[in-house]
Amino acid sequence: MPTVEGIRPPPLDEGPLWTKVPRRLTMSHPTQASSVSEEMAVPAPHGEEEAARPVSPVAPVVEARWLRLAPLIVLGVGVLFFLAPIGKSGIWDPFELNVADLSRRIAINVFKAQLTLEGADNTMPKLGDLGRGELPFDSIAIGFRLFGLREWSGRLPLALFGLSGVASLYWLLSRLVDKRAGLYAAVVLSTMPLYYMHARTMLGDIVTMASISMAFAGLGIATFDRPGHPVWRKVAWAVGLLGIVTGFMSRGLLVGVAIPTLGVGLAWAVIIGSSQRKIEVFGEITGAITLALGVAATWFGLGALSRATASEYSVWLGAQVASQSKFPTFDLVVHYLGHSLLPWSAFVPFAVGRLFRTPPATAHLDTDAGIRATALRLIAIVGSAVGFGVYSAMAPKVGYLAYGAPCLLAAIAAVSIRDFELDADASRALGAGVAILMALFLRDYVMFPEKGLSAFAVNAATFPDSFKDRASSLILKMSALFVVVVFFAWLEKKNRPWFDREDYLTWPRALLRAWNGGLAYALAALEVLLIVVAIALFVGHSLLHSKAIGQMGALSRTVLMNGYWALPLLLFLPVWAIMTVRDLFRLFFHYTGISRGMATVGAGLLAGGVLSFVYYPALAAQLSPKEVFESYQRLHAPGEQLGLLGVGGKSVSYYSGGDVKLHSDVQAAFNWLTSTPDRRWLAVRNEDLGRLNSLYRARPQAKQNLPVLDGRSSQIMLVSNVLLPNERTENPYETIVLDHEPPIGNRVEANLQDQLLSLGWDVTDGSGNRVESVVPARKYHFRLYYKVLAATPGEWETFIHIDGFHRRFNGDHKTLGGKYPFNLWQIGDYIVDDYEFSLEPNFTSGSYNVFYGLFVGETRLKVKAGKHDDNRIEAGFLRVQ
Repeated sequence: MPTVEGIRPPPLDEGPLWTKVPRRLTMSHPTQASSVSEEMAVPAPHGEEEAARPVSPVAPVVEARWLRLAPLIVLGVGVLFFLAPIGKSGIWDPFELNVADLSRRIAINVFKAQLTLEGADNTMPKLGDLGRGELPFDSIAIGFRLFGLREWSGRLPLALFGLSGVASLYWLLSRLVDKRAGLYAAVVLSTMPLYYMHARTMLGDIVTMASISMAFAGLGIATFDRPGHPVWRKVAWAVGLLGIVTGFMSRGLLVGVAIPTLGVGLAWAVIIGSSQRKIEVFGEITGAITLALGVAATWFGLGALSRATASEYSVWLGAQVASQSKFPTFDLVVHYLGHSLLPWSAFVPFAVGRLFRTPPATAHLDTDAGIRATALRLIAIVGSAVGFGVYSAMAPKVGYLAYGAPCLLAAIAAVSIRDFELDADASRALGAGVAILMALFLRDYVMFPEKGLSAFAVNAATFPDSFKDRASSLILKMSALFVVVVFFAWLEKKNRPWFDREDYLTWPRALLRAWNGGLAYALAALEVLLIVVAIALFVGHSLLHSKAIGQMGALSRTVLMNGYWALPLLLFLPVWAIMTVRDLFRLFFHYTGISRGMATVGAGLLAGGVLSFVYYPALAAQLSPKEVFESYQRLHAPGEQLGLLGVGGKSVSYYSGGDVKLHSDVQAAFNWLTSTPDRRWLAVRNEDLGRLNSLYRARPQAKQNLPVLDGRSSQIMLVSNVLLPNERTENPYETIVLDHEPPIGNRVEANLQDQLLSLGWDVTDGSGNRVESVVPARKYHFRLYYKVLAATPGEWETFIHIDGFHRRFNGDHKTLGGKYPFNLWQIGDYIVDDYEFSLEPNFTSGSYNVFYGLFVGETRLKVKAGKHDDNRIEAGFLRVQ
């Protein structure tokens, strides 16, 4: 094996033939492997000198053969995440639709496209109408001009911008670090929701993100890739200049110009002021010019920001000034990035800290390779800091904008992963920290599902109710996948023996030795006590039928009776289960030859795939009218008209070739829908469906809910005035507003102020089966039944009291969950108020009194007939086991 200066490099790790690659530094410049000294003296604090420490030699470049395909892999991932899905999701009305319509008008007036729409505004928009730089709109307009008015034709140019940004980032890291780092960065960026969702929608900010990536790559390579290839460095300089120009044309001076130029320029200033190295004319001139451009752009950009007003759009600012209802805090950008970069937002904060360590690429920081590695770190960290500062400074005037430099965060993640593959230490803290942050983000997604819209960077968007449960489930699966792989990948650096018997016996022996055996004696005593308690409870409850034991909470009784066998399992199984998973990962890494860093990137790729190809398409289906139009095209017969209520008429041009009737209010839409016995169709938003349903039930014909033929989205639905015998309605009110009286298990009639007749109640389990008793801490449904006697003014809420044994369960809630207000209830309707509840674990066995009724503030709806206690309907008893 060849050696460097007589020093033999480390031996190869054993593994499959196709993965036998030296586990040492892989650099991107084969001819520039630097010689190193045998050791390097490091000055100690206070002028004292430490003993010299040995330094690892730098080995010649040996790259895996498959890395020759890295550019194709980058292209493939980009095509998969950006181009493949651009036509599958419909246009988001109004956010995406507004951008598309402005671009259509540009296509008509600038590129002479034949896209004029009757009754629509076809004039040339002004810059103030755009609210940002014109380049994103021009790009979409070119797509419309070339391929027609389709959602995919407008998105295609933006997807190509996304590809250029990923390719630029790969180029930057492959030149300043190595190809593997470049590949990792490209994959990380491609799997960030903020990036790929803007790359395949017409929101426009992908142009800014790609431009900043191009500017950083071009200027960074031109300045720091020394000696490099002169021609390619000049090409890089041109790419950097192009990125600055396109960045300015998309988001103005501060975002489009100042962030990349100041980021690269400051990195150059730090390096030139802190290292002893040979001056390289091209790099120094480029760095100085870049820094000067950054300072100038920042100066003039801040001036434009201070002068900008809502009355006049500033092309220098690149964003529309608007008064903010809530003053943004300094952490606004970080707050939104936490959810829009998932899963990498849980990894990047720890990766930042690891970048402050010495680069593993070379023994001497003053060599070309060391300067390149250091420069990349400085560019990523300084550029990110500049980016956060710029967006935070702009937020008080322009609100939240999509962060334009996710490429730098991807670079930070990639470099830290590459360091780990080389000589950086493993980190249990990183794995545990990622798990904690992912748990925090998961909690946010469950409690505030609208966080799923953060990647779009839009304001006042509503998250669809029907998607909340599925969204939480998908985020949970994605989080678990990423956390498990990252935790066990970073748990250790090298594989140790797996499934070693002595290793598994370490934990029991540690318990025996703890506190000089005191812990073992305490656990043994606790086990004996639990056995005695279990025997006593069994005898008292099953044989002696003790009332005291019967009154214990079911949960407490279950825990005490099963504690004797659960304790040993809790002591050993969790630890051994974690060790088993760890050993499975050791086996995987050994026999596949896949590095732990590569596994981390793979976990991000899989987790990002779950979001990209499952979560966001399902969310988009809820937000776009595309599926409604497709259902209309499939279901309607020739001559059956379509109307729109609350759905943008502009979307018709993308999905429907026929004429539609636009309606501005619910009453007009209802009159049009029901004015003929012939079948008609109406696309309606969820907020108008309730009133339409109420008007439909108020007709003189037999009571019936409005037929909903496409209710897949809780936001936009397709309704009709006629339901054919072979069709099934998907009206969300079918289970709560009934035409006939349903079966009632506990019939309790009470007249509520001559407006409602209470019919009774039921308790059902999760499957909808009626139950006679409940168990604490389990979820059930309490169903209340009413018949409407007269109009019921006001917004009454429901209370449910379950009283007994000095305990009360208080089930106050909005009637029908607030989905169908009282003013929509029609005389003769049967109403089912379904409320999910679970009793606290401290509820003991026995029969509890049940009371319920309606209230507003301190006032209860009066009970005029029927048994009641202070206007609380006496409903009987509920048995608790």
